[in-house]
Amino acid sequence: MAQLPQPRLKINLDALHQNLQTLCSTAGVETSECIPVIKNSAYGLGSGIIAHRLEQWGVTTFAVATLAEALFLRHKKSTAAILVLGRVTPEDFSVAEQANLTISVIDATHLRELQNYNGSIALNIDTGMHRCGLPWEDIPTLLKELSPLAGKIRSLYTHLHSADSTTAHEETRLQQSRFSHCCKILWQAGIQPPAIHCANSAGSLFWKHDCCTHIRPGIALFGCHPDPHIPTPRLADVASIQSTVCSIRTLKKGEGVSYGHTWHAPKDTRIATIALGYSDGLPRTLSTENLLIQIGDTLYPQVGRITMDYLMVDIGDTPVHVGDLANITHEQASIDTLACAAGTIGYELLCRFGYAMTKEYYEGGKKIATLKRSIF
Repeated sequence: MAQLPQPRLKINLDALHQNLQTLCSTAGVETSECIPVIKNSAYGLGSGIIAHRLEQWGVTTFAVATLAEALFLRHKKSTAAILVLGRVTPEDFSVAEQANLTISVIDATHLRELQNYNGSIALNIDTGMHRCGLPWEDIPTLLKELSPLAGKIRSLYTHLHSADSTTAHEETRLQQSRFSHCCKILWQAGIQPPAIHCANSAGSLFWKHDCCTHIRPGIALFGCHPDPHIPTPRLADVASIQSTVCSIRTLKKGEGVSYGHTWHAPKDTRIATIALGYSDGLPRTLSTENLLIQIGDTLYPQVGRITMDYLMVDIGDTPVHVGDLANITHEQASIDTLACAAGTIGYELLCRFGYAMTKEYYEGGKKIATLKRSIF
């Protein structure tokens, strides 16, 4: 049955490669010293294809949030080292061992549990994030428990909580100092892992880290800036949102559009309905004339409230037709700018779009793969 193209998330793999090179160049590391964080299905973009390409470009280690995400990568034939950032319980140790996974230490109780894990371990040190990891000040007293694991500890890391802030430089320097102090203590105790890292996306773009060997970027790989208001090396847009005009109707001056008639036509005009709404990940809070949609070479204002499956734009008397492509992202509207307008961050928006839309992958200007949206 023929139908108009549905909303889709277009993923530019060439842009992903460019961002990988930009991050490594900015941080002064080799590609093999970059540990891409591809949790939450690579921020919604699909970790299978993303990981495959990153490995082809020289990446040798990935970081994910959960055991399930790591096992999915193994199912997709990834041979890279995989660091699981979240807690893996003793009941799953054998599965993690078989998959050759590196497990993060989440707290002191978990550290004791990991004495029975036969695979690699990553030591997460909490230097101020206060989320996961061993408190930095407890490291000296935990050396007795850490020393037997020295041969298993393959990674040492912390997480910077405000590296993207223009007003929290002292806090970031304090975290760096605490982490460096812990690294020295562990090194002197014979715990000398090959990978040491604290640079997330913001840390990779804005900071230098003397004691680190690797970087661990996430969102910046996919073209979103940790803080869009801070000047950074130019990141290429990896994701773009596109849909289709599915209906056109004429309105007389004063007639309203969508639920609640929050917008009324200031003059006789035409309205194009586009097949994309909040069920596709577009925040309803963007229901404002400040949202511009590109059809052809022209930008049109979105009007009325965004609904579950549709949004409407005022096209006046311009030559727009059913079936025309509508770009929600364009030169004046990136994922970051849409997120700012919606009062959120690019991280959240990418994840929302990624789970709600069909994904199309492009390389060298050609579509190379499609992952259909699952609607049931």
